[in-house]
Amino acid sequence: MKIWNDTQKDSFANLYRGISSNPQEAQEASKKMILADEIPMLFTEEGHVVCIPTKRREELKVGFFGTSRGGKSLTLNRFFNRMFWVGKRKSLWLNDVQNETFTMGRPMQNYAFKNKLDLIGEKPLHTPFIHLFPHTKDRISVRAKGYICAEFCFDFHKVLDRPDFFLELGGSQKYFNSLLDDFKKCRSPNEVEDVVKKIGDKRVREKIWSTIHFLFEEELFSFNNYGTKVYCKGTIHDKNTGERKDYSIIPACMLMMGCVSLHTKAITQKPYTKTYPELILREILDLHRNDPYFNRTPTHIAIDEIWYMSSRDLVNETIQEMAKLGTLPIGISYASQSYLTVDPFLRKNTRLSFVFGFKSKEEAKSIAENYGASNSIVTDMLRINRDKNECILLADEKLVVYDLVNNEKYYVTNEAIKGTSIPPPSNNQTPSSMTRTKPLIT
Repeated sequence: MKIWNDTQKDSFANLYRGISSNPQEAQEASKKMILADEIPMLFTEEGHVVCIPTKRREELKVGFFGTSRGGKSLTLNRFFNRMFWVGKRKSLWLNDVQNETFTMGRPMQNYAFKNKLDLIGEKPLHTPFIHLFPHTKDRISVRAKGYICAEFCFDFHKVLDRPDFFLELGGSQKYFNSLLDDFKKCRSPNEVEDVVKKIGDKRVREKIWSTIHFLFEEELFSFNNYGTKVYCKGTIHDKNTGERKDYSIIPACMLMMGCVSLHTKAITQKPYTKTYPELILREILDLHRNDPYFNRTPTHIAIDEIWYMSSRDLVNETIQEMAKLGTLPIGISYASQSYLTVDPFLRKNTRLSFVFGFKSKEEAKSIAENYGASNSIVTDMLRINRDKNECILLADEKLVVYDLVNNEKYYVTNEAIKGTSIPPPSNNQTPSSMTRTKPLIT
């Protein structure tokens, strides 16, 4: 298939130029141009451009694997940026443990990366983030110039929706569950304590209260945040119908013109590190099942360093439900240094995997077997040049490829493709720049 007419004396970059800079301004022009609904992700060894289509019936699950500083977070950054601007997905960066989304909120500044973007006609373009920070007792107040930031806190009644997840009560769980209706009527910690006092067994009573009291002491959950700059809910006002509807703060922000970033750096050493993002995942999953707007709205969730979340059964349970193909319009992209530590159900349903090198042959063999790749691909995964952002794309999905020299467009399915990843239009944080890109702390 021809990319452009032989009479068209133009370059690939010029045909694509303008689509990525501002899709709203170029809406009409983009209809006539190639790549209007595709995301270039890889330059092959032959110089071809491998693209992921964004118009699809099922939302993709995409993995980025490999050793540190190999390029997986850089490429995850690109996919997230393009899925928002080109794919027009409601987007959530779920697990920012290094405050790196502050950097992603700026256009690409690296000179060499900008030259690569210019080859395909892309321009530096920020990812517009709304930055949310969990409210905890020992938090630091974050105000960053040039950023939209807010602290948020969930209502305690969220705990009562999933008590088995947040409260590890063991044999005392049945006593707690028997009082759920009474707990749901409470409007303060003192009222919760009064309900607990109804339990006759002293040891059970003390265990339940100490567990619940810890959540109040940490200020992780609350009954009332009115009058403070801590948010539980957001109200969406439909100007066409006049209808107003309350959502919890994260889905409310997702409905705005931007992406949402959950900053988890302050809670990485807390016992609820995994349960907090799980609460958000579960809520988004329930919204896509039951809410008339969300159940028809394609959503993209990015999870960097997924191992922070995937080592607890109930977290895996939610990720597994989201990973089921064809059931809900939720796409997931995630990064992990290890392939074997990722939830097996998610691994099985990951249709595209970008590998940036493994040190372990066991890791390389496992992912190769999952995609039916040859032994030579296993060897290549162990010899990847990390300094050049080399990677191998394993695909169980139809991809679009452009041969720029011979003016051809073709499709590939179920292949392993070696090449160099394309950098993101938004800036990217490197380990050496982490201290320089911190927001201003007051």
